[in-house]
Amino acid sequence: MEKNIVISYLEKIYQDLFEVKLNVEKELHQRKSQLDNNKKIINAIEDSLENSLESFSPRKSNQENHDKIKSLTKEQKILEEEICSLEKKLEKTKLNVEEMDAVLKAEREDIKNIRDNTKSLKKVREHYKKIIETQDLERQRMAKQLYNKMVQNYDFMIHKIEVCSRLVNVDKMASHKALNQMADYMKESMQNMLQIVYDVPFFPIKEIDVEDIIQNELMIIEDNDIMVSFSYEGDKMELPLKIKLAVIKIMKESCNNILCHANAKNVNVKLYYNKDAVCIKIEDDGIGFEKDVLAHKYDSGIGISIMEERTYLLNGKFEINSELNKGTEIIAEIPVVF
Repeated sequence: MEKNIVISYLEKIYQDLFEVKLNVEKELHQRKSQLDNNKKIINAIEDSLENSLESFSPRKSNQENHDKIKSLTKEQKILEEEICSLEKKLEKTKLNVEEMDAVLKAEREDIKNIRDNTKSLKKVREHYKKIIETQDLERQRMAKQLYNKMVQNYDFMIHKIEVCSRLVNVDKMASHKALNQMADYMKESMQNMLQIVYDVPFFPIKEIDVEDIIQNELMIIEDNDIMVSFSYEGDKMELPLKIKLAVIKIMKESCNNILCHANAKNVNVKLYYNKDAVCIKIEDDGIGFEKDVLAHKYDSGIGISIMEERTYLLNGKFEINSELNKGTEIIAEIPVVF
């Protein structure tokens, strides 16, 4: 996996600071060694002066030793000042290294959490994708089964109607019997079709989190190189199933329009939980449209009309605002109690 650019940058800073710390420690060690040697030389010269009698020693040699001690003492003070300065610098550098190490660890932890959350969202996305695929397969199976049943049933009823039409003026008893058989068969056919519908597996839609669905849809948009953001305000509440389905449908239709028509670079979705209503607002910075050409711009208005219908059926308010080259804003507010 490619290393995060922020982590790489912080690691470079940390490495530079650590090298500075090592260089300061090395220089400090050298200065302390020089100071120790300096002290040893001064002590040695002083010992030699004390052990020798000046009256019997050359005057010139003693003067040179005194001058050397004076020079070394001056150098010793300079070394002590440099050591003091280096110790302060080392203390500051160590603090910088420790702080950068803490920042680096925190950033790595944040990156790990982001990756974990991304993996979790991808799992949620795959989960719902499988549900949808299973539902589609079940719909296909149900449609095929209904088709076969309907063809068979209609063929039988057409045959019985033809028989009745021929017998109605010839044999009323036989005609009456054929009509009763047709009525019984229609009842049986109705039961068979209902059974097919009841056999469709139940999916726990009530357990689906609306926010998960919204983020799942936004991930699809994000896969198309569009920046997305999502937030919600208010106290989160468990929505009735019909409202939950309406919000999900509005979100899906909006995302489909954005991908197909908007040519947007940024999409922002906000979900508002109010005391008596839930509101979803979807904004994009795409090409937008003029209201008088709404039907031509957005798939002949079919997607938007579906969103309007779902909102109005629940006594909600639906609003769409757009300007050419200034993006589009869709707002749907649905009362929770009505």
